[in-house]
Amino acid sequence: MTKRFGARRKSINLSIPNQRLVRAFGLTNTFVSAGTAVRDQFRRDALALLNGRASRLGWAEYLEVALESVKASLSDERPFDQFIQITTLRIILIVLLGVPSLPEELNGDDLQITAGLISELWDQSKTSSPTDKVKLDLLNLHLRRLLVRDLDAFPNPLDIVIPAWETLWRVIATTVAYVHDNQSYREAFGGLRNSQDPGRTFSSPNAEDGSSVQSIITEILRLHPPSRRIHRAISCSPFFIPRALKGVFRSTRLEVADIEALHRSSEIWGPSSNEFQPARHDESKESEGIDSDRKILAFGSGRLQCPAKKWAPLAAAMAVAAILEFLESDSGYTLVRGETIGSRKGWEGWMIRKMHDIA
Repeated sequence: MTKRFGARRKSINLSIPNQRLVRAFGLTNTFVSAGTAVRDQFRRDALALLNGRASRLGWAEYLEVALESVKASLSDERPFDQFIQITTLRIILIVLLGVPSLPEELNGDDLQITAGLISELWDQSKTSSPTDKVKLDLLNLHLRRLLVRDLDAFPNPLDIVIPAWETLWRVIATTVAYVHDNQSYREAFGGLRNSQDPGRTFSSPNAEDGSSVQSIITEILRLHPPSRRIHRAISCSPFFIPRALKGVFRSTRLEVADIEALHRSSEIWGPSSNEFQPARHDESKESEGIDSDRKILAFGSGRLQCPAKKWAPLAAAMAVAAILEFLESDSGYTLVRGETIGSRKGWEGWMIRKMHDIA
């Protein structure tokens, strides 16, 4: 069983396993700081962004931003992962951070360099190599150039950009990879794109197999959780130490929750646990004993769960719907499929290409 985190308020610390992100990016948010004040402030800030501009914008305008972001990111030929990264960054900057620009007004070089350096420094943080201060300074320079609004609003914009963008672009990319060549799923996303009530349409079964767009996104998160493993540092002390001395002799142990293993467990999901079957998340299935919401831990659980848990799935789906609009047969663009579906890396061979460029 996966250990449930969150029961003992002062014993859990997710920041210690993430100190590599301090070195790589200079982050100061809850992912790297043990302080409850930092955690609470980050949650307040994140919810303020989600409940503020993103909420006021509404899904109709969000879709317009997404469509224009896709259009601005297209070129004659571009690696698929780079295309998704840049498109998602445009959306995040405008919708969440409130950059007062149209998607096409954001500098393409700044976007590409920002996305590329985040990915590069993230990979580097997993090695023993020292932080590349020159690249970090360059990353902040290009990101600051994109943030044309009052810089005091985001003293360290990477605190917001990295958790929002780094997760969202991979969910969007993986979803497009799964559904782009399935006509029924494409039509379901088309229905979402044309809906006057996206929230209702999101959860309505529209595909031939009875899947809703929501169940498609949930299945993506099940098979490809953004964080395959969640690490927590648990403060503990031997039971035989007197209470007065526990603070002195307290030690820390690292607990690891294997989210990917849980999500693919045949004991929970049956013999098809490794297969893409969105319909498994339908209410009819849940009435038979499979409660998907309790089994999907892509956003964490308890008081440490991601504050974007409610917003992100529909936001990702609307972005996917916008991308699929430009992959229709009369749009002039096509998705060239690679051998395997990637994650942060592993998208070799995947390309967005103009139709007339195909040999």
